[in-house]
Amino acid sequence: AAWIDALDPLFSEIGNAFLRNLINDFGTDHWYEADGYFNTQESPWLLQHSSKKNADHDREHHHPRAKQGGGAKAPWQSPDDVPIDQNAYLRARSAYAPMKNVDPDAIWLYQGWVWRGFSYEQLPFIKGFVEAVPKGNFVVLDMYDEEMEQWELFNDFSYFDAPFIWSVLHNFGGNTGMWGSIPLLNSRPFRAFENRNNSVAGTGFAPEGFDQNPPYYTFITDVNWMEEPCTDLQQWWKNYAAQRYGLIDDDGGDKGGGDDDDVIRGSTSRGHSASPSPALPLLQRAWIILGNSVYGKDQPSVQEQGFMCEKAREGLTVLPLGGGEDQPQHEWYELSKALSAWKMLVKGSLSIISNQEQQRRGKSRRKSGSSSSNDLHSSSASSSASSSS
Repeated sequence: AAWIDALDPLFSEIGNAFLRNLINDFGTDHWYEADGYFNTQESPWLLQHSSKKNADHDREHHHPRAKQGGGAKAPWQSPDDVPIDQNAYLRARSAYAPMKNVDPDAIWLYQGWVWRGFSYEQLPFIKGFVEAVPKGNFVVLDMYDEEMEQWELFNDFSYFDAPFIWSVLHNFGGNTGMWGSIPLLNSRPFRAFENRNNSVAGTGFAPEGFDQNPPYYTFITDVNWMEEPCTDLQQWWKNYAAQRYGLIDDDGGDKGGGDDDDVIRGSTSRGHSASPSPALPLLQRAWIILGNSVYGKDQPSVQEQGFMCEKAREGLTVLPLGGGEDQPQHEWYELSKALSAWKMLVKGSLSIISNQEQQRRGKSRRKSGSSSSNDLHSSSASSSASSSS
């Protein structure tokens, strides 16, 4: 990767041309995600500036480098006390300029991951970015909040009142094992919502591997429409099973957060009225088992370091989070629970297939009977016409 300093005139020229082409080709919803490429070395201007800035600050305050959110006494006691880093301010303003030039309604979405590991002394740098963009047009994606929430660090600095999205990352590099804490999703976002000092704008997710753990992402999406934590997770799992398979819950009602009246209370997902499926109770039990095991730990994954991994050469094993060895480690949940639910899901799916076949045969017989009746009626009518002649 190569760096172009945002203060270089070439940066604005390239930025304007790029965004014009982007909008011409794809249109725009006015949201633009743009970050420094933080998986490589820091930009030369930042390295030079940070080194001098940190040395000067340490000499001035006479204390060792503070750890993130703690360590030595904070240099500032409230977000308002934090000064603005001019180097960060000028470069953030220049980075936003092409967006604003090409799209006056541009919103800059910035990954908060780049600021993980920052200490108190680096808060002016973050504040410089926030202050460089009009209020409401700089939105932070607070990633990995299921493990470590950034907004509450540094005396609840909450990104200096910039809107931020409470977000989960959940997996890295496509390590898509079966795991995830839904009880955690049912508590932490609401704690952020209830904090009057923060500027949380909603919830989101940013996984590095897709098409996995669908209930985990269904729940975090449901949170956007929940005024308070779900009080009955067992019912939520029952509703989830009904919605997932387009079946009808004989119990009716919705006590668990998600709501889909068409599915839950009297019709299939396609809108046709039908009787409750005999397979649904079995499927619901399977998902409740998974909800209490695979998705039931009420704690961050880093404390347990294990999940069922489908990538192992020897089959399904419990591996360390992100691990590459095919050796069982500390379990996040009992594999026997997952295997029990697996058998129920297979049995339930076979029941659905069998029921669909019976419905098709019944429809075919009714159609055939109707056709025969029509033929008989036509024959009788023809005979009557002949007699009349």
